[in-house]
Amino acid sequence: LPLSASAYWTGIAAFVGESQSDWRYAGGIRQARLNQYGLQVEEKTALDLRVGASAGQFSLRLLEQNDVNLADKFYGQFISFYLRLPVRINHLLSLHGKLNYQFNLGKKTLDTLETEVSWNEISFDLGLNIQLGALAIRPLMNFRSLNGDTSEQSVARVFSLDKQRSSGLQLDYLLEPAAYVRLTGTFEDNPSLQISFVREY
Repeated sequence: LPLSASAYWTGIAAFVGESQSDWRYAGGIRQARLNQYGLQVEEKTALDLRVGASAGQFSLRLLEQNDVNLADKFYGQFISFYLRLPVRINHLLSLHGKLNYQFNLGKKTLDTLETEVSWNEISFDLGLNIQLGALAIRPLMNFRSLNGDTSEQSVARVFSLDKQRSSGLQLDYLLEPAAYVRLTGTFEDNPSLQISFVREY
């Protein structure tokens, strides 16, 4: 499974991650393998709504449909903004929702002709958190919408995400009142695995 790791300190995060999904590209299906790293900041409002932003670098491999050993490789930058809201039901249960927007812009590497790639991505996570002592278990659903294009000499080829929904599971193990280790995985058509070292304020 793809793997990513991140560490949070009082609303600040440094992260590195990897994901995998199928894109509808120029009339066919191509597998996209994305690696990214960057910095994230988060602010907690008086209503317990969390507002955050992140920015960083990415590398993208678009595999050929008939030969996975061939791929178009892109490098670029991204920026994202999100809203995150935890809603406590009782001392054991809470609902968690997160809405994220991300813009990505990059260029193809090792190519005599300059090819750009850009896409917009909107995602929404909804999960039910179950607190069992130092362990929190959160089954979740992830919904994603992704649209973009590659352009070369004024010729654009559009793409979009093939499957938009995934299920997942998040596990948090509390180390101290405001610090825990987090393991998050999504399955089905958009697999990913993330390990986080989290400190909240």
